[in-house]
Amino acid sequence: MPRFDLPEFGVFPGSKRDSEIPRRLSSSERQLLRLIQESFALIGQSRQISSVRELVAQADKELLTTLPQFDYFGPRSTGEYVGMPASLGGGAALPAWPVDSKIKIFAYLKRFPGMGAFLEALERAGVGAAIYSRDISSSLKKTFSKNVYMESPALMDAVCTEADLVIHMAGSQTVARCMKAGVAQLLIATAMEQLFTAQSAQKLGAAFVVTPAASSYDIVIKQALLHAAKGRRPFEGARSELLDGSHYGLRVEELIAGF
Repeated sequence: MPRFDLPEFGVFPGSKRDSEIPRRLSSSERQLLRLIQESFALIGQSRQISSVRELVAQADKELLTTLPQFDYFGPRSTGEYVGMPASLGGGAALPAWPVDSKIKIFAYLKRFPGMGAFLEALERAGVGAAIYSRDISSSLKKTFSKNVYMESPALMDAVCTEADLVIHMAGSQTVARCMKAGVAQLLIATAMEQLFTAQSAQKLGAAFVVTPAASSYDIVIKQALLHAAKGRRPFEGARSELLDGSHYGLRVEELIAGF
């Protein structure tokens, strides 16, 4: 959801902090505004807008399906935070955990540059994991046979109930579900949206974040394992109903009934 309580949308992590950034942002907004005005003219729309933010400001409701703590560039002064949507879809029951592992680890992994090195670092740490991934080759599975490889996604309710550590790609719903359960997380963010979510969770003390192409994964894996060994730490910085989708569902029903 674009925000209009800031001069511009914001600056992505890793961008250079110099005067060129605001200039480029302003130039991009002017170009977008010009395209919108030209489109109005093509369809015979006489209305004119002076700012791109008017597109959002005209809405009757601005529902933010996230947590204030997860919002890009900080909580905004407009709109209504309705929390995370409920997680849809089922999944398979969890298999038996690796017998030699010191701790129950579940991993949901998608392709990233250091996947092989990451699996190797897990093995050096002396742990195995229950892993679901469509991107781990047969050769890697044979090489790192300490792990249990699932053929179907796991039921997240079972994962959050049983696992001591969840390793995943920083999807916002998975982060929220694990936070509600107080499960330690190790996040591997491969896209900008996931990076924002991962950094927010790390700032709240709910997760550790590792870059997909890190030179070494050993230290962060050790940190995550030590954190997980201390037990669950339920997230107390937000109402639980904002994390599991219950408030979102109730609020949407209220709005539909009011139409």
